[in-house]
Amino acid sequence: MPPLRPSGHSCSPVLPPRPHHSKKPYAAPPSSKSMLLKPPYQGPGGPPNPSRPGFASYLKIPNLSPKIKLLCEVIATTHALSVERVLDDSISGLRVTQEDVEEDVEEVLKLSYGFPITAVKFYGCWMYCYENEFDSATRLLDEMICNGAFLDEETYNVLFKFLIRGRKLGDASAIFTEMIKNECLPSLANCRAAVRMSIDSSDSAMALKVWGWMAENYVEELEETANLLVVGLQDMNQLPEAVKYAEDIVERKIKLNSSTLSKLKQSLSKAKKDHVCNEILQKWKFH
Repeated sequence: MPPLRPSGHSCSPVLPPRPHHSKKPYAAPPSSKSMLLKPPYQGPGGPPNPSRPGFASYLKIPNLSPKIKLLCEVIATTHALSVERVLDDSISGLRVTQEDVEEDVEEVLKLSYGFPITAVKFYGCWMYCYENEFDSATRLLDEMICNGAFLDEETYNVLFKFLIRGRKLGDASAIFTEMIKNECLPSLANCRAAVRMSIDSSDSAMALKVWGWMAENYVEELEETANLLVVGLQDMNQLPEAVKYAEDIVERKIKLNSSTLSKLKQSLSKAKKDHVCNEILQKWKFH
């Protein structure tokens, strides 16, 4: 796969590096064709077994507080597709203090290593409500991995989604890089959300980083994000980048809508570069 187009910016990871577990340490992401043929994620046929060997189980710990036991039970017995809703209901019904955020989250995660997907969703739900404790939660997540609960593609995407939702773009950028390195594919929905949030936060480096990967690995449903990117770059006073990516988008046969082209034409006219816009329009007509 060709390298991503340079953005002219750098994005420094915030999260500490986690153990790398890919068979190919620096393998490139799979091709668009292989991605399209990849079957959708299929969840388990039934609830997980809370007594799974190899990890501590809340069932074997005496005198657990009702709160911790309830949360562990939700993580252990709820299907990954439903756990966010159940956790939201459970957490909102609990009386929580600032000390709980540190102590209870740590205890619940340590008793949930056998259920990494639902555990990460728990961590995300909780930390979305208590954003100031995000660094502590990240440390606890790293401890899960050090204890052998490696993140799979679904779990990574859950974590990536909560980082984007919480506007933790530095952390999201580091996780995005880690996902690619570990051959775990960021979902199209997460990529689209990441570009949108990056544009809203005037973080062009993150937006271009994610878009570059999207454009190489997805061939459908790119139009909305492509137009958002070109307009967003202009709004951030990065007209040369907007032109470069507009040309690339047209060459990829992704449609730029009339409002995007009109805005680009106005910006180039003000910069006395009408000929550049004419070249883009000519390419657009032939594609």
